Amino acid sequence: AQAIHAAQVVLTSSEPLAIEVSDWCDRHGIHQKKIVPVFNAIDTNLFTPSQNTVEAKKRIGWSTDDTHLLFVGRPHPIKGLDVLIEALAKWPQSTMPFPTVHLVGVDDGSRTSKNLLQKASRMLSPEHCNKVHFEPPTSRQKLTHYYQAADLYVLPSRSEGFNVSLLEAAACGCRIVATDVGGNRSIAELEGNQCIEPEDPG
Repeated sequence: AQAIHAAQVVLTSSEPLAIEVSDWCDRHGIHQKKIVPVFNAIDTNLFTPSQNTVEAKKRIGWSTDDTHLLFVGRPHPIKGLDVLIEALAKWPQSTMPFPTVHLVGVDDGSRTSKNLLQKASRMLSPEHCNKVHFEPPTSRQKLTHYYQAADLYVLPSRSEGFNVSLLEAAACGCRIVATDVGGNRSIAELEGNQCIEPEDPG
């Protein structure tokens, strides 16, 4: 409250967050503050669509016969990766083959990362667990190839501002399923994408 009282301008990373801050100010008797959303940005010269997804998969050594799901980020609980594992445990095997899942940036040696791996081992069959890859952080250049090769980008977050990985995935032409939190809807509402409720593995 002291910081907002002292500030002339409050910057947020999404319009929903600007509304949230404005509502908070009203509830605390702080009026007429200038609250401005300043969106995150990406290098659209680097993050571009691939002309051929099959070739993009071959370039990074992914099987061209599998469906590939991608997540990029840290393994913090706020990212909802435990919910993603629960969703994978409900995968409708009768209607479609289990995908190969790439969790890039999640293998960071943290306790949270190890807990997620243990949860996957408990909830998924050994065959399916072997198709969930916990991967370390990687370069922006390599991430471009991942986005171009992925069939679906997933972001199961419990809370967000304006997520950069969604922008990167969208710029690379990757379809998206993201939770309806923070600024996710502004991207996940676009054609071919899907916005879903958080905390809902089903």
